[in-house]
Amino acid sequence: MSDILKIVTDKSLTYGQKVISLAQHSENSIGPIELTISEKELIANNIISTMNEGNAPYRPRYIIVDFEKFMKQGSKFLGLTPPSDIWEATNNLLIFYKHIPSITTMPVYIGNIDKLLDKFIVNEEEAYKAIKLFLIHIDKTITDSFCHSNIGPEETKAGNIILKIVRELNLPTPNITLKYNNKTSDEFAVNAIKSALVTAKPSFANDNIFRSDFDGDYAIASCYNGLRIGGGSHTLVRVLLNNLAGTASSISDFTGTKLPYLVNNITSIMDKRIKFIVEESRFFENNFLVNEGFINLSNFSAMFGIVGLAQCVNILIDDKNKRFGHNEEANALGSVHK
Repeated sequence: MSDILKIVTDKSLTYGQKVISLAQHSENSIGPIELTISEKELIANNIISTMNEGNAPYRPRYIIVDFEKFMKQGSKFLGLTPPSDIWEATNNLLIFYKHIPSITTMPVYIGNIDKLLDKFIVNEEEAYKAIKLFLIHIDKTITDSFCHSNIGPEETKAGNIILKIVRELNLPTPNITLKYNNKTSDEFAVNAIKSALVTAKPSFANDNIFRSDFDGDYAIASCYNGLRIGGGSHTLVRVLLNNLAGTASSISDFTGTKLPYLVNNITSIMDKRIKFIVEESRFFENNFLVNEGFINLSNFSAMFGIVGLAQCVNILIDDKNKRFGHNEEANALGSVHK
């Protein structure tokens, strides 16, 4: 009760942040996923982090909606028909964004927005106004730095308008990645660079490499993760290598014992979380995104993150003259271990 009261009376939180915090507290008050003693210890010692996903995950962490399909067919659940002009297009997308779940309650991917909007541009002056209001609305309602959009690879009228507005507004949300390949014109790339020098976006993704990895189209979402369109990632569990290094007696103990032990436990935790989302919370059985074909279970994967590599190497070598990034032996230890 004291934790709930602390959230309710916290003057630093907005109303929306309090609602999210209270929901997270409620979810974390139960523990339906049975963890082993070793899994609990690794989480308690901050060697494995579940990244605030909650004890009872009832939605995937990253959802990559097929926005092209949404624009073509609309949504029965939301009562939206396919848009016919730039105003309906931006309005439909803004409505749709409110209904895409995530850990933060806000979408981590909002589409390849230039391609979604370009076909509706008839008058560029009108399109400029509509897209500007569209981007302002996103920044003021999706207050999450993990919200990500894509543009490119081909140059479009909408893409150039977006880059111009991004420079003018200099707003933090959404993040933008330009899918770059040999079809990207030099003029479009330079326009993107001009925006990046002002706003630190867009970033550039090697489109050919990503398409090869995914055997087709893909999305760059959240913190620059490549994911399948119409899918996403069930979970993201993080490894803190520096904290694991502190438990090792030697480099050989770390690579031969501690690291395999960690991998076995983190994959087990991920499996359990995925099973709960799919079989217990039954997200994929009752959400309209699935029922209307905007996402499909078969397109989902899972991820684990790695942080603390430099600290890990420095702890294991324990020599101030051999620091990661400044010494060949340290750099070799930090490379892929074979």
